[in-house]
Amino acid sequence: RITTVAAEVQRRLLLLHRPETTEISESVDRVGKACGLEGKEELLEDLLQVWIHNCFEYQEAPTGYSTYFAPAFMSHSCLPNADWVNDPEGNFVLKSRRVINEGDEICVSYLSEEALLDCTKTRVDDLDSTKGFVCTCPRCVADEDPSRVFACPSCSLGEVTFPSHAPLMSEGVEAVDSFDVFPSCSTCGRQLTRDGFKACLKIESRIGNILEGLEAKPISRHNAGEFLSSAEVKQLRRLSQLGTHDKHGLSAKLLHILVDYHVFTKEYSEAIKCIDIYLDFCERVYDGLNGARSWALEEKGDILLEMATYEILIERNSSKFSSFSSQSIRRMFFYGTFAGDEIRKLASSKILETYEKAAEELKLLFGDWHEYHTKVHEKIIKARRKLGSS
Repeated sequence: RITTVAAEVQRRLLLLHRPETTEISESVDRVGKACGLEGKEELLEDLLQVWIHNCFEYQEAPTGYSTYFAPAFMSHSCLPNADWVNDPEGNFVLKSRRVINEGDEICVSYLSEEALLDCTKTRVDDLDSTKGFVCTCPRCVADEDPSRVFACPSCSLGEVTFPSHAPLMSEGVEAVDSFDVFPSCSTCGRQLTRDGFKACLKIESRIGNILEGLEAKPISRHNAGEFLSSAEVKQLRRLSQLGTHDKHGLSAKLLHILVDYHVFTKEYSEAIKCIDIYLDFCERVYDGLNGARSWALEEKGDILLEMATYEILIERNSSKFSSFSSQSIRRMFFYGTFAGDEIRKLASSKILETYEKAAEELKLLFGDWHEYHTKVHEKIIKARRKLGSS
């Protein structure tokens, strides 16, 4: 049953931002014919564009969207001072995520928490293509883009940080060849040459292509060995280190994916190194609370828990426990029995501290009722129950 949208609701919706309708899309034309709305196609197209440019995602699985009239007037910033969530009753709740002084404009992000960590060019292009505006927030007009850092081609020791408006390789030869604002190395002081600039772009493009291929695969800590070999992982780690000193945003994302591989192979120290690089990247490029960083902190807590438990199990009986799956090891932590010295070792592994930091940030961002917070809070309760005697 199709619910009629009242005339007053339509009027209010049409007050919201939308691009000028220049043609009727094929999908709208089909809907008009199927619903007997011939002659209303332009109105349908306008309402569709209002929806596309103003909807809020309020549910992830299955994905659900809604349009809220007053909140739709809030501007975007890539360094927002506010965030929004739905409370358990479905109400729209606006939360502060930075200090807001009197007279400050309230801004939210139209991008996901992860997308806020993308390089400036990617964020600007995404907003232009999906929302129809060019972002000029402080991050997007900054002189430098801290997510585009490369190893200096001259000395290999220092780094060069690209200007925010530096083109991507995907923008084509003309955009690349016409760019002439080259940064200097942080160590040797030499300015990047045009050839050096192009070499950096090639490294960036290569890592981006590899990352895109990996993100298309259902990689997890349970199956990472099916998609990646030890030799491939070593090659990727070397590419990230030599090309960007692990400081480029794409390198950080690549290493975050490799965390699952290292957990799968029980190379927990390497997994911690990779996730720490990702956490450092989050803090360096985004000044404030960010969900992607908080989720990575929770993930680090999971790895610390598994690593500490596995080390104890291996000390007990290497042949028996070496083949245990990630899930089995974590189950042993919560339901196994440990001696006093083993409990003290688990307690010294910073499991609780890491979970608590993640929970604190997720509570501030999304509220103590939100599943992002309650999920990690439940882990804290269970971990405290296990480690309480320490």
